[in-house]
Parts: sequence; C-alpha cells; structure tokens
Amino acid sequence: MKKGILTLVFLLSVFTISFANCGCGKLSIKESFKNSDLIFSGKLIKKELLITEISAQKIDTKQKYTRMVYTFLVDEVIKGKIQQKKIQITTKYNDINFILDTDYLVYSYYSYYLLTSNFYLNGERVEPFLVTDNCTNSREIRAVNKKELKKIRKLARRMRR
Repeated sequence: MKKGILTLVFLLSVFTISFANCGCGKLSIKESFKNSDLIFSGKLIKKELLITEISAQKIDTKQKYTRMVYTFLVDEVIKGKIQQKKIQITTKYNDINFILDTDYLVYSYYSYYLLTSNFYLNGERVEPFLVTDNCTNSREIRAVNKKELKKIRKLARRMRR
C-alpha cells in the first residue's frame, strides 16, 4: 500500500513539474542571458490583446493572428539598447500573463516570424519585434534574487568589453 501511494505521489510530482515547464526546461541565468537580445527591469503600464486577420502568401490562406502586446516603462536596461523608455514586448496569447502596474525583470529576444506556427513553419518573415515567453525566465522583479541580478549585470559588463 505504501509503495502504491509513493508511486502515485512521484508520478503526480513529475506530471506537475512537466506541466509547469510547458515543454521547456529551467534555463540557467547564463543561458537566459545568452538567449536574450534585451534584458530590462520595468513596470507594466499597458497590456492589449490584438487580433488581426492576415494573409499568408506561401500557404494562400487567411487566419486570425492573436497575441498580447505589453508596454513597459523601463527602469534599467541590463543587456541591449533601446531608443525610448517605453517598450513593447509581444507574447503568444495566453503564454504569459503579466499584471498591470507590476515591476518585472524581462528577458526578451527578436522574432523575425509572426507568433503562429503556420507562419513560422512556412517561413513568413516580418520586421523583427521583441518577444518573451514562458521559457525565458521573465518574472516579477520581487521574485528575482539579488544574486541573479548581480550575475546578469556582471555578464553584461563582460559583454561590453
């Protein structure tokens, strides 16, 4: 009986961990830094669900393109460069749920494809735009320990040399 319960607990914990990661393993700070084009801290000041109908040239069809666009007021740029203090980051709809008026550490990267599998698989390129997702380690700043901030700042200084 105890063996059965232990097995059940083990399987549930494995399932929970797998489900929480949604297909991506926990990246190290160094990997997250390396995979990002822009890392910053800032407050979320606007979030908007955008749905547009777009045509795909290569597959000759129209589809709805749904995504969330988050606007942040940037406090500190750790990696990368920005032109303005307000920056927009896009995610797939339901990928991340940032909360308004909350401070975040955001790891982001440039995407050259729309955030739909059909366009990505068919190579529909667009003007690059900044993206984040649930695999980048972006999260509320209060959940970031001081060691991580120190480490990514150190990596950024090394990169500038």
